[in-house]
Amino acid sequence: MNSTSFGLSMRWRMVAIVCGLIACGALGSVQAAGFVDPLDHPAFARSHVATRPMLAAARAGDRLIAVGLRGVAMYSDDAGKSWTQSEVPVQEDLVSVYFVSPMEGWATGHSGVILHTTDAGKTWVKQLDGRIALDQFKRFYQSRIDNEASSEGQEGHPASGAAADNAAALKDVTLNFGDGPNLPFLDVWFKDASTGYAVGSFGTLALTTDGGKTWVPGFERVHSKTALNLNAVRGIAGRVFIAAERGVVFRLDPASGDFEPLQTRYNGSFFGITGSNSVVLAFGLEGTVYRSTDAGDSWEKVQVPTTAAISAGTYDTAAHRFVLVTVRGDALIGNADGSEFSVEPKWTDGQYTGVCPIGQGRYLTTGFHGVQLHMLDPTRAAGAAH
Repeated sequence: MNSTSFGLSMRWRMVAIVCGLIACGALGSVQAAGFVDPLDHPAFARSHVATRPMLAAARAGDRLIAVGLRGVAMYSDDAGKSWTQSEVPVQEDLVSVYFVSPMEGWATGHSGVILHTTDAGKTWVKQLDGRIALDQFKRFYQSRIDNEASSEGQEGHPASGAAADNAAALKDVTLNFGDGPNLPFLDVWFKDASTGYAVGSFGTLALTTDGGKTWVPGFERVHSKTALNLNAVRGIAGRVFIAAERGVVFRLDPASGDFEPLQTRYNGSFFGITGSNSVVLAFGLEGTVYRSTDAGDSWEKVQVPTTAAISAGTYDTAAHRFVLVTVRGDALIGNADGSEFSVEPKWTDGQYTGVCPIGQGRYLTTGFHGVQLHMLDPTRAAGAAH
């Protein structure tokens, strides 16, 4: 019931450009009507919703869900032929969506928004935003610091590094959220209906063990000397990975609950991560794809026929192939082990932001012209020229 793995940092930059153009046209009316905080007002009803800019898609049972700019979300019960707009409590741009079952899913977006649905995306409720996060996350770390100080003050209790870690994390919270709810959660992934992770800019990690009723910060759990942009999070073959900038992929250590950096030998940004039971692919700038067959212990570069930034990718379990899409409109079809890719010439309507397999060789893509349906020959040899 999951979503595609998305190149969210690249998508965020593309969103900023589009939103800037939209804002220029709307500035006069906004000034006349007064400021409306998009965190406090539901998304407007839109006509021709399927042609609105969409940034991510997911499959929830037989239903398809897409999310995009200005809080617009929609769903389809006829394999993408027609779409109905969802009820969304915010007007913030939504950049990721993930379903853990046919009924329950989460979406994330700008201003630290995390939304939740229990009716397969028909209606959404807000679980978190940047204003709430500033208060909750600061109190979380301050409580830890106070408890640690109290314990260290007791006779025979040795000092530890936990207080310093918590103090550094508290500083990060203040830096990231102190000027207002400006930063997005770029991706979300749930292991099950209870345990989930949301990642974002400058090392932002939020965790939940109760389905999002409460979210706690995990800045100190990402082991990095600098606060990297955490662009995507995904569970692959029983492990949890975060794709980040500077060529870093983090992997969850189940024993400690911390995310440890893996060495890929790449220095650019990874925008997304996807995989199968035996292969992990991280992708990003200038057609960059790195591949691991040992759960991230080692990585090798994969040659692909594009130099465009790869914005989204998925593994089609039924067809045993990878599909990657780019901001230029390329669709790259990979074999089952992710070692060979070829261009699909029929997918040419560019600036893709997401791709999701929907069965029987069909794929749903999102982009700034809305959603589109595509077909691949089910008998086509993955990675071979068409």
